[in-house]
Amino acid sequence: MGFGGNGPDEVSNDPRYGNQWGLECIDAEEAWDVVPDNLGIILAIIDTGVDVSHANLMAHYDTAIDRDFVSNDYDADDDMGHGTHVAGIAVVVTDNNEGIAGLAPVKIMGIKVMNWLGFGLESDIVTGIDYAADNGAHVINMSLGSTSCSQADSSVIEAILDLLKYRTVTIDALAGISVLSGDRDFDIDQGRDDVLIPLQADQISCSSSLAVS
Repeated sequence: MGFGGNGPDEVSNDPRYGNQWGLECIDAEEAWDVVPDNLGIILAIIDTGVDVSHANLMAHYDTAIDRDFVSNDYDADDDMGHGTHVAGIAVVVTDNNEGIAGLAPVKIMGIKVMNWLGFGLESDIVTGIDYAADNGAHVINMSLGSTSCSQADSSVIEAILDLLKYRTVTIDALAGISVLSGDRDFDIDQGRDDVLIPLQADQISCSSSLAVS
């Protein structure tokens, strides 16, 4: 296994690897056989920050490029835990007899836009995307959601799409969005009027199915 260090017919020795059914679903083991130990890819985690002292993440985290838009400084340490959880799924050290197995050997850029309660400003999300794209991120992960369908949400999504027009970055976003028919301010998918689909753009991929109410 190229990423973890085992032979081609072996899997991770991490104790909780057997619970990670998602890795099997995407054929991660087959990819590990051919993936080099350093892909040269920067993954921006736009979330609650990342625990910079986490022993299983330090090898893949670069504090020189992180950013905190909640406190407006360059220390994106996680005071809530969600961003660290997301980062761990992506890049935690694999095959070291600890915890779970990470998916890929990429570098993490932590961007904090959510506070210790898990809430944040739409404007900080857009600014975070802009920062990530300007500072070398190849992929942006946003495991974020909203309980509303307001004009503010509309403006955020439109701003994100505008940013992507001239960038080469790809966004991986949570797609589990449920919208009541008639309770919406805009509809990117002009062919349907019963659901808000903010993720239908060439540079945005969805991590889950869309729920329609």
